[in-house]
Amino acid sequence: MKKFLSVLGLLLFAGLTVWGQTFVSTDPSNKNVILEEFTGKDCQYCPCGHIVANQITAAHPDRFWAINIHQGGFATGTPNYTTPFGDIIRSQTGITGVFPMATVNRHKFTSADTTALSTSSWTSATNVILGQSSCVNVAAQSTIDFATRLLTVVVEVYYTANSSTSTNLLNVALIQNNIIGPQVVNTSSCSNPDQQVGSQYRHMHMLRHLLTGQWGVTIPTTTSGTFYTNTFTYSIPANLNNIEYVLEDLEVVVFVAEGHQEIITGNESELTFQNATPRLSEVSEMETYSCNQSAVYAKVRNITQDTLYSVEIEYSDGTNTNTFIWNARPIAPANSDTIILPYFTMTSGTDLNLSVDMISVNGVDPLVNAKNITLSKNVAQGGGYMTLLIATDRYASETSFKIFKENGSVLLSGGPWNNLGANGTTLRYFAIQPPTAGCYKLEVYDAYGDGINSGYGAGYIKVFDNNSVEIVSSNGQYDSQFNYYIYADSPSAIEENLDELSIYPNPANSMLNIQSSTQIQSVELFNIQGQLVIKEGNVNQINVSSLTNGVYMIR
Repeated sequence: MKKFLSVLGLLLFAGLTVWGQTFVSTDPSNKNVILEEFTGKDCQYCPCGHIVANQITAAHPDRFWAINIHQGGFATGTPNYTTPFGDIIRSQTGITGVFPMATVNRHKFTSADTTALSTSSWTSATNVILGQSSCVNVAAQSTIDFATRLLTVVVEVYYTANSSTSTNLLNVALIQNNIIGPQVVNTSSCSNPDQQVGSQYRHMHMLRHLLTGQWGVTIPTTTSGTFYTNTFTYSIPANLNNIEYVLEDLEVVVFVAEGHQEIITGNESELTFQNATPRLSEVSEMETYSCNQSAVYAKVRNITQDTLYSVEIEYSDGTNTNTFIWNARPIAPANSDTIILPYFTMTSGTDLNLSVDMISVNGVDPLVNAKNITLSKNVAQGGGYMTLLIATDRYASETSFKIFKENGSVLLSGGPWNNLGANGTTLRYFAIQPPTAGCYKLEVYDAYGDGINSGYGAGYIKVFDNNSVEIVSSNGQYDSQFNYYIYADSPSAIEENLDELSIYPNPANSMLNIQSSTQIQSVELFNIQGQLVIKEGNVNQINVSSLTNGVYMIR
């Protein structure tokens, strides 16, 4: 009898061990995918990787998770998005090429001693892993207490088959979305408008911390039928490297690995908030093409269990304080909406520093989480025919520009161009011909993000009005984009009197003659792209023999 009771006790204990789980599945399943993407804010092609990862996420939203690891030379400087873990994780990948590169479950897909893959292989590698059976399931449930900033993660693991290795490690990664900051973008091939916020970039899936340390914690037993659970806590600091931990933008991803390399499977944790109130998650400048107005939007995120019916926003420039009540539509729990504030009147060359906050939601005061933003506009006065001069540096293939009308359509654009063989500059002239009086916005881009005056030729930007007076000047030292507004007080119109002006022969092969009853001050010849190709002073004849066949405009 004693022996029977002992065996029964063991059986009951074993039963409790296996069935003590509460949310992890015990059914056999295929592997899920963890993509560790190595990226950096100064990597002009990295947004290409973000696009590919977003596409795979959309195709497999419950089985694929990207972790963006800012690391290496493309991640240096300020702001600092790196962690203490990134360099060591990369050290075992065998990365030799340029970013973006990634590992898919840290698996070796070729005979080469590397797990690193370029963007062209991420989708096919993901499909291979998703089709493989997994010996283990992993799930997690997490809470963040807004009052104490304590993150609690409960992880459950269940083995549906024996692991091929006796040492499995459980990893818990804390990642953050919606971090607004700089990002160099190759606009010709890696434009990612979904993550562009004005001249800034919305960084997603950024690794912030590993709760289980560099390589995870050991799972004691890895045989079929084993259930394992563990609880991890982390007091979330205010920031990491001066980058704020925004609690509502955090996610938790868990995965099980065979040692430091092969990831068997992973999952995203369910995440709930305690002591939370609605949040003002983002305040950003909207794209406008007005010379005297700017616009701001405020994004409200409802992380409570109640529907929001009214939101009162207070915004102040330090002198004047205004309120704006928004009740356009309800914001359901776990949803967000964007509130556009009334337009602000701007003065050229004067910064407008705004503080924006929610002061009541459904008539109740929320937690204070004010956001600050600085608006600025530089506006030049011009009119008629104007001339844009861009002196590109050695790497002209990185430079391009657009001039926008006030309605957002493009008036004129140019670039990129061919690189020089050595450091130096190339002068490029363009005719700005405003069809109507009004505001025009000049944007000059650099795909690498170091402007056109960073040591490879002292490039610069100038705009001259129709009297050849300089109205815009930049030394070419900017990051990825230079902005300037021009108010044209008159359109570009020419009054022609054929009795007083004659140009011949037309077409011309070598010399072009100009006769006028009034003295000629200057002669400018433009190609159909608006580029200035010849400029002369007080002459009645110009040599066009060096020009290629085509149609040209003369001023």
